[in-house]
Amino acid sequence: MSLHPISNSARDNLWQIAHNKKIRRFTGYPFVIWVSFTLRLGLHHITLLDYDESLLYSLARSSRPEVVVETGTNLGVSTFFLLKAFHENGKGQLFSIDLPRAQYLLGQMEHEDYLPPGLSPGCVVPPSLRSRWSLTLGNAKTEIPKLLSSLDGLDMFLHDSEHTYDHMMFEFKSVWQKLRKGGLLVSDDVYCNSSFQDFCEEVDREPDYSRPRNGVRKYGWITR
Repeated sequence: MSLHPISNSARDNLWQIAHNKKIRRFTGYPFVIWVSFTLRLGLHHITLLDYDESLLYSLARSSRPEVVVETGTNLGVSTFFLLKAFHENGKGQLFSIDLPRAQYLLGQMEHEDYLPPGLSPGCVVPPSLRSRWSLTLGNAKTEIPKLLSSLDGLDMFLHDSEHTYDHMMFEFKSVWQKLRKGGLLVSDDVYCNSSFQDFCEEVDREPDYSRPRNGVRKYGWITR
C-alpha cells in the first residue's frame, strides 16, 4: 500500500510536517510518528499508533455504518481511519465536505486550516480505499443541505470543519434529523466552545468523550 500519487515536492512537504512547529503545536508528537510511519512503512501501519483518530476507526468498526458524512478533510487522517474501517467491515460509504485552507475567527484569533503547499485534501488516503469515498470541495453551510437532500438517511456524522459555535451548531442541527435511529453524531475539538455540550442538552442526550490528552478531551459523540 502506498500514498496517493503526488509530486516529489509535495511528498517532501508532507515529510516536513514532522518538523513544522505550527503543526506540532496542534497535533502533538503522535502525529509526527504517524507521518514517519506513513512515508516509511505505508498507511496500513497507521492503526498501530496511539493517535486520537483511531477512535473513529473503533466507532466505525463497532457500529458498522452504511452511510457516513464528514466535514473537514484536510490531509485525510480521519478519512483514512473511517475508510479503513469500511474496508474491514465490507461495507460503508463516506461523503466528505472540505473547504481547503479555510480561514475564520476562532475566539479572538485568526485561524487557518493548515494544508501544506502542493498537497490536496485527502492526499494521504491510498487508492485502494477510495472506492468508498466521495469528496466535495466547498463551504459546509452550502454543501451540507445539498448532500443531505440527496440521502435517505445516514448512520454516522463527523464534524471537523470550522470550529466556531454557530457553525458547529448549524452542522449538528442540520444532520440530526437525518441520522437514523442508533446513528452516531461525532464532533472533533469539542473543547473549542460549548456548542457540543449545548446541543447534547437540547436533544437530551448524554455524551461520551475520548480519553483526555494533556487534560483535554478531543472527541465527543452521542447516539440518535
